[in-house]
Formats: sequence, structure tokens, C-alpha cells
Amino acid sequence: MADEAITTATDAGESLNTIVSGSENVMDMVQRIAIATEEQSSAAEEVSQTMENTAEVINQNLQLSENVKKASGELVSLAKELKAQVGNFKTSSKDNTLTDSRESAGRMESGNAVTVIQMLTGSETVSLAGLIRVILLNKKEDKKYVSGQ
Repeated sequence: MADEAITTATDAGESLNTIVSGSENVMDMVQRIAIATEEQSSAAEEVSQTMENTAEVINQNLQLSENVKKASGELVSLAKELKAQVGNFKTSSKDNTLTDSRESAGRMESGNAVTVIQMLTGSETVSLAGLIRVILLNKKEDKKYVSGQ
């Protein structure tokens, strides 16, 4: 009977060792699962932040696109207005005169228009850019470019 008790005790000890070893394995697995869960949570937060940043960039691009659209509309309007104003002037290659075709303005003397544009632009040559600047300056100041005098 003593041998049986020793055998039973030994078997019980081995069983307890097996249970402890199994418990340690389960604890190790639980720790690994916890670490993996934390990593997944961190990755999910990064994905969420990236999505928020992407949404913000998209909104900024949308706003910039709207600004470009608005500026384009304004440029079209200015181009139409400039075309209309430039259309009021006619040049004559035979006597180098610039004439305002509007009835109230009359005809400028030969060279006067060039001189006026040169003075206003600070340039010795008259260019389309110079003419545009004069027109825009006069538009801004709400003055007529050419007077009837």
C-alpha cells in the first residue's frame, strides 16, 4: 500500500507538472495574443490617421481647385474686357497712328499714343504688354485711356 501511495503521489506530481507546463504555454500564448492585439490596434490607429490626413489633403485640393476655377473665371472676364477695350483701338501702318475708335475719343496725333504708353510703362518700346498695363491701370483708376483732346 505504501508503494501504491508513492506511485499515486508520483503520478499526481507528474500530472501537476504537466498542468503547470500547459498553463505556462497558455500564458505564453495569451501574452503573444495581447502583443499582437496591441500591434493591430496601433496599426489600425495609423490607418485611421492616414485616412484622416488623406481626407484633409482631398479637402485642401478641392478648395484649391475651387480657387483656380474662380481665378480662371476672373481671368476670362478680364480677358473679355481687355479684348473689348483693345478692340476700341485701331492702328494705321501708313502714318503710325493709334486711333481710339470710340466716337467720343477722336483721333490721336501721330506718335502721341506711343509717347503716352512709353511714359506710362517706362519703356522705350510699345508692346502689347505695355498697352495691357495701361488699360488695366486706367481700369483700376476708373479713367479713360484716351481723351478727346
